[in-house]
Amino acid sequence: MPRTQRHTRAHAAPALAALLLVTSVRIIGCGSTQGPPPPSDAAFQGPPVAIEQANAKHVVLVEAPSAGWTIERDATWEQQRRWDVYITLREPDPRFMYTQQVVALRVATDVRSAEAIRVLARVVPFGDTSNETPHHPAASSDPVVMPPK
Repeated sequence: MPRTQRHTRAHAAPALAALLLVTSVRIIGCGSTQGPPPPSDAAFQGPPVAIEQANAKHVVLVEAPSAGWTIERDATWEQQRRWDVYITLREPDPRFMYTQQVVALRVATDVRSAEAIRVLARVVPFGDTSNETPHHPAASSDPVVMPPK
């Protein structure tokens, strides 16, 4: 093997090790989890929120006042003896007109029906990408025992 190739490989190993170290530190840093955002104690002022069951899981149901509303599940956090599910309801795009009729919006959760759940919701304007609007308690359900099939 020519001398220059051995010399290049010898210098490549420390550089590769440094790159792997930096990458692993970044991955670990990105993987750290913060707790859930602190919810507001005030009552939720938005469309009605309910909890139903489907396929042995809790499903969040929102009755939006018109088409154009969207629902997003932000996070699910395990608390003492229950799960907290954070959702965001986004208002319709104001550039368009929507018929005035109640629209059922559903979002699935990973929470089993046999476990207690609390839904914390917030309403944000269309296009708002800030994360400053607090979530408010909107609905809750005790564990539901599903009948055997």
